[in-house]
Amino acid sequence: MTGDVCLDLNELRLSEDIESTGGGDIAIEADSDVLLGDGSGDAVLSNGGTISVETGGSLVDRNGDSMDLDSDGGLVVLDADGGIGGTAAGEEIEIGAARLAASAAGGDVAISDIDTGSLEIVEATTLKGGAVVTGVSASDDICLDVSDGRIGVGQVVQAGGDTFLEAENIFINADILGGTDSTDQVGITARTGDISQTENGDIRGYSVALSAGGDIGVDGGFGDSVLGIDATNLAAEAGGFIHIEKLGGQDLAVAENLSLKSGTVSGLTQIENSGSGIFTGRDVVLRGGTGVGPVSVEADNLAADGGTGDAEVRDIAGGLRISELQTLKGGDIVTGLTASQDVSLEVVGGDLVIDEVVSSGTVTAVQADGSIASNATVAGTDKVSVEAGGNITDGLDGEGPGNENFRGSDVVIRAGGNVGSSTEHLDIHSDRLAATGDNVYLDEVRGDMNIAELNLERGGGIVAGVIAAKEVALTADDGTIDTSLRIQAEKQITLQTRDTLVIESPLATNPDGKISIEVTQGGIESRNAGTDIETGSAVLKASESIGSAENPVRTSVDMLAVQSTNGSVNIVESNGLKIKPGVLSNGATVEGGRAGQDFNLTLENGDLELANITAGNDVNLTVSNGDVVDCNGDESNIDAGRNVDISAPNGYVGVNQDALKLNAGGKVTIVQRDMGRDDADPITLPPGVFAQDNVKLGESSFYLDVLYGWQPIDEVILIIEELDEYSL
Repeated sequence: MTGDVCLDLNELRLSEDIESTGGGDIAIEADSDVLLGDGSGDAVLSNGGTISVETGGSLVDRNGDSMDLDSDGGLVVLDADGGIGGTAAGEEIEIGAARLAASAAGGDVAISDIDTGSLEIVEATTLKGGAVVTGVSASDDICLDVSDGRIGVGQVVQAGGDTFLEAENIFINADILGGTDSTDQVGITARTGDISQTENGDIRGYSVALSAGGDIGVDGGFGDSVLGIDATNLAAEAGGFIHIEKLGGQDLAVAENLSLKSGTVSGLTQIENSGSGIFTGRDVVLRGGTGVGPVSVEADNLAADGGTGDAEVRDIAGGLRISELQTLKGGDIVTGLTASQDVSLEVVGGDLVIDEVVSSGTVTAVQADGSIASNATVAGTDKVSVEAGGNITDGLDGEGPGNENFRGSDVVIRAGGNVGSSTEHLDIHSDRLAATGDNVYLDEVRGDMNIAELNLERGGGIVAGVIAAKEVALTADDGTIDTSLRIQAEKQITLQTRDTLVIESPLATNPDGKISIEVTQGGIESRNAGTDIETGSAVLKASESIGSAENPVRTSVDMLAVQSTNGSVNIVESNGLKIKPGVLSNGATVEGGRAGQDFNLTLENGDLELANITAGNDVNLTVSNGDVVDCNGDESNIDAGRNVDISAPNGYVGVNQDALKLNAGGKVTIVQRDMGRDDADPITLPPGVFAQDNVKLGESSFYLDVLYGWQPIDEVILIIEELDEYSL
């Protein structure tokens, strides 16, 4: 036929082609089923005209995968009281069309466009009955497939059950609506291209699965750059990015094994930050078998499991809590933020509260614009990188191994505020550590604390050593602290170790600062070529020796309190010094200078102001260019088990008539400059020195062996407080 074809039948069984060779329209109306083909490939052909089929029953395919309705680039409009094709293999209606409108009031719509070119979903009017068919609708399932081209959703696609669309590209300019039962799914596949949308096109259903060879959520050119999803469950995969915005009031969970027309999809992969949010809700729980993200959320509480892949989450709501949550569909518990590979978490414009573990099999990177409350462990097998604009605080109940705040081979921390606090140090389990903040308080629980130079993962930059604007306090209760890189603070540095502390690089504060070091089962050694300790006041305590004769600890301080319980003290001070009591960080007092064996102190410049020095063996004081001054009132200045040797060749030992008080079990040797005839400087020997049987003239065990300056002295004054009892 060369014109229009109009068939009005009770039932149509097509066993031969119906063709309008001149490009006219073909209208078919039947009271019951329309059966297309008999297996021999017979079709309805309009050659560019409209094909309109209206049936009181169903439109049934009997041609297998061969063409059923071919408009050759024209319009196909179908209206059935039953179904249009079937969703089982071989039951789809094969069409060739550029535009489609279809309605199945009592069944499925299953259509495959096998012609070359794209298919647009439109609104159209049937030729016989004049019924307006808008988009594609079905009481049950919808399955649309375009073999070579795109599907353009210009009108609503709505199903009572499942909805599946598959083409090279999908363009959404109207809503796609699936069923709302827990078994209903919407599956959209762009095999090689993008799933794009305008502001008019959203996807709504109980479960939504998306797959694209290119991008998901591409701006279709009409002012929307994010794909709206209103669903309970979501799974998505893309070769490029995915821009998704959660719609509706219910929670949205990342799900596993959601169906597409061909295959399934699990989790979220290759997702780029949307800028306007992906998942919004009080609680967001994400679970992906092969990864989660990168994905943005607007949430109060988050739990995410990246499975065997990565987990990358960005919160843009201005505050987030890592929690334990339950998935809505499977009912599974997801605890914290975890993945077998990398974990990356960023909180924009607010605080992060870590109530459940954050861990990865490789690198864990955590960043917050505000503060971070570490109430659970953050772990990464290879590395943990933590960055906060505010404070990083410890909220773990316990201390030590098993209760670490941060655990990784490398741990690097940067805070705009404090790292820990003076009362609640952060516990670290690491091989290498670097940290910086306003104040830094860290305890290493693994053993030795090894200071390193490490890169931050999210904000970028290098942290070299441990540096604070105000105070650094480091503890290694089961080892020592490696000082090969700098440990620096403006006001105070506190180091506590079990094992010997080796100073390899300078420990320095501002001139009015303080450095406190305590070693419970070792000593303090120097392997630094220059000054070891530079500060205002230093308090040093060790079980064993502090410095050695060959490598003394070199200081540049104003005040020093130092104690070696079982060993010797070997200090070289570059300037003037006060030896007086000082307080350690734990509140214990170090009473001036104490040594279980020898106490050796050299001042290169300035005076030595001496409260008290006590040594089990010898006390050796050298003041190269200054005086030795008493600052202990009437109390003893030096108590030595053996000898006392004081050398001040360019100064005086005791000034302003304020004599030093000495107790020595052996010889006392004093060297000072020539006192002159008019400025005699008395030396007071304590009571009992000349007790009966203790000192005998000519064979005393306590005697002034040498007392001289640049010239032979003119006068020696001995003040003997017990002169009324003893005489020379």
